[in-house]
Amino acid sequence: MKNTATFVPFEAPPFQVESMPITTIKLAVSQAEREAVYRFRYGIYVEEMQRKQIYADHIEKRIEDPLDRNGYTIAAWKDGLVVATVRNNHLNDAATDHYCNFYQACGNTQNHKIAITTRLMVAPSHRCSMLATRVCIALYKEALSRGVERAYLDCNAHLVKYFQGLGYRIHRDRVEHEEYGAVTVMHLNLLDLNYLQRIRSPFRRACKEFLDLHR
Repeated sequence: MKNTATFVPFEAPPFQVESMPITTIKLAVSQAEREAVYRFRYGIYVEEMQRKQIYADHIEKRIEDPLDRNGYTIAAWKDGLVVATVRNNHLNDAATDHYCNFYQACGNTQNHKIAITTRLMVAPSHRCSMLATRVCIALYKEALSRGVERAYLDCNAHLVKYFQGLGYRIHRDRVEHEEYGAVTVMHLNLLDLNYLQRIRSPFRRACKEFLDLHR
């Protein structure tokens, strides 16, 4: 259940939502949209990266896990196909109990104001673009609208600098993940406008607009 945007080519799975316009970034709400996300995950994790996945359905070629029940997923679409996705869950969701200990995230504030970010992935055709950042911005805005103040994620070492550029800071380093080996746990203060502006985070404009609206 780990977020990743490792850059390795693969052939995108042919599950299409016919009516979706080009370059749409939105919440995956309908069953068809969610199913497209689950099959996209399988294409990335299993067919491309050949990673062990506890919840992989190798017959239907899809990955749906317990966090999907109450999580909210942003997906990017091109010509009706998913080309990127990322997910958030609030820590008051019982399915996230494992992350309270793994991230050492509980107790900082009320759990409904803490989110974990997982399943960030981008199709090979869009990995030399700003698409990963665009879906992260969309998720950041959605999280603000849902009252999230702090978010956590874990990533492999080569992605630490990318997430630092977004505004995340190292929370725990070299933690052993059961599926992905050594990972770095990072945290983001969504409302720390001064820091986001200082590092020129892509989130800074959305943060300022949100704070101006709620003053």
